[in-house]
Amino acid sequence: MEIITRQNLSQIKTIYFHDAEISTIICDYIEHTVRMPIKLYKRDGMKESEITFENIVNVDISLAELWGAGMYVNGVAAESIEVRTGFNAVLNSTDYFKVCFELNSGDNINIVTSKMVLERT
Repeated sequence: MEIITRQNLSQIKTIYFHDAEISTIICDYIEHTVRMPIKLYKRDGMKESEITFENIVNVDISLAELWGAGMYVNGVAAESIEVRTGFNAVLNSTDYFKVCFELNSGDNINIVTSKMVLERT
C-alpha cells in the first residue's frame, strides 16, 4: 500500500501510471471518497489495483474524447493547492493537493484530495 499526502507529494512520480487502464470511477458523496479501480502496467502484464482518494473536495471528469475513445493514462500531474469554502475561508489549506490523470482520449480526471491510497495486488 502506498499513501500519498501533500507532505510526500513528490512520491507520486515514482508510481508508473503510463498506459494504466481506468474504466470505472466510483464517487461516494456522503463519505467524500473516490475509488478508482486501475490496471497498472507491469513487466508480466496488467495488474489489478485500486486508488482511493479520501477527504475529496472536488472531482472534475471530462468525457469529450477529443482525441478519440480511450481509457489509458497518458500522464499524471500533481500539485499542492489551497482549498477555500464558499465563504472564502481557508479549509485546512495545507492538507490538500490536486491530481490530474490525462487519458489517451484527451480527457482529464481531476481530483482535489488530502490523501491518495494505492493498493496493489
